[in-house]
Amino acid sequence: MMTQMNLYCKRCFRPNQGKRHPLDFVLSLFSILTLSAMPTYAQYTNLGAQQHPTAMPNAQSRQPLQQGNAVSQQVPQQQNAVPQLQGQNYVNTQPQQAYAAAAPSITPPAQPTLSGVSAKNPNHPLVPIIEWAKGERPRINEIKDYTFTLIKQESINGKMYDPCMFDMKIRNEPFSVYLKYRAPEKKAGTEAIFVKGRNNDKIQAKGVGVLALIGTTSLAPDNRFAMDGNKYPITEVGIARLVDLLIEVGENDILNNYECEVKYYENVMVGKRVCTCIQVIHPKPTPGKFPFHVAKIFIDDELQLPIRYESYDWPKSDKDKPMLLEAYIYSDLKINVGLTDLDFDTKNPNYRF
Repeated sequence: MMTQMNLYCKRCFRPNQGKRHPLDFVLSLFSILTLSAMPTYAQYTNLGAQQHPTAMPNAQSRQPLQQGNAVSQQVPQQQNAVPQLQGQNYVNTQPQQAYAAAAPSITPPAQPTLSGVSAKNPNHPLVPIIEWAKGERPRINEIKDYTFTLIKQESINGKMYDPCMFDMKIRNEPFSVYLKYRAPEKKAGTEAIFVKGRNNDKIQAKGVGVLALIGTTSLAPDNRFAMDGNKYPITEVGIARLVDLLIEVGENDILNNYECEVKYYENVMVGKRVCTCIQVIHPKPTPGKFPFHVAKIFIDDELQLPIRYESYDWPKSDKDKPMLLEAYIYSDLKINVGLTDLDFDTKNPNYRF
C-alpha cells in the first residue's frame, strides 16, 4: 500500500533521473466483557526482521507488478494468532542484531535535477528517500487493487494497544476498503466496508458477540466508535497513504533543515521477503518538531513497495529504551488480483453483514 528507485545506494537504490449514542451502553458492556480476555504478548508469534545471508536482487531485474504478484510472509496458521511486533523489544531491532553488522557503504552518484523542497536543501540526507518516493508515486497509482493481512500495533494517547490482525482488500478507484478482524480473539469476525462516494461516505460495520445483535451499523470514518483502538481512520489505510506520509514528514524535515541521520541496511528479512531497511533517526528531541525519534521503512526488494513501517518515541530516560509509537506489517501482499464491486458489498454471500 515503483520502477527503479530514485535512491542513492550501491545496489537496489539507484538513481532514476455531542449527544450520547444509543450504542454507548452496549459498547461499554462489550468492552468490560472483553477487557479481561485480551491476549498477552507471550501468546504471540514473532514476525521480525532478520538478516538475510544472500545478496539482494538488483532492482532492474525484478518483475513488473502483474496480476497475483505476492509478498508471502510467515503468517501463523492459527486463524487468530497475532505475531508480536518487535517494537516491544527495541534491542532486537538494532542494526547489529536484526540487520547486517554494519550499514553498506554508500557512494552517491551525481544527483539528478531536483525540484520543489528537495531543490531548496539538496544536501539533506532525506532528499534521496523523498525523491524516490515522489518518483515512484505515479506507479503506485497504477495499482488497481491488492489484498493483504495487516498486522498493526499502535500507541494512542499514551496507551499501548495490543497487536491486531486483519484480512484486508483495497481498491484504488473508487477508493474501497474491506477488512475483517482475525485478532484479538474477541473481535475476530468483525467486518467493515468503506467505499468512497457510497453510503454517504460512511463505514458499514458488523460486530460480533453482543454487537452482532445490533446488525450492520453505518458510521462516519472519524466516528469515535469507528476510531476505537485505531490511530488513523479507515480512509488513510494502504500503501499509497504510507508513501504519502513518508513524503510529507520528510519534506517537512528538509524544508526546515532539521537534523537527522539516515542509514540503509540491505538483505533484511521481513518474513520470507528480502528487504532494504531505511532507518531515520532524529538524535535530539525537540518538542513540536518531530513525530518520532526513530523510524524504519522496509522496502521489498522485488516489488519496490513498503511492506513494513515502525516508529519510536524518545526514551523517558537514558536507561530506558525508545518507546514504540506505531508498527505496521503488510503480510501476504497480492497485487492486482481483480477485485470487483462484490468484494466491497455488504450483500457478498461470503460476508456476514
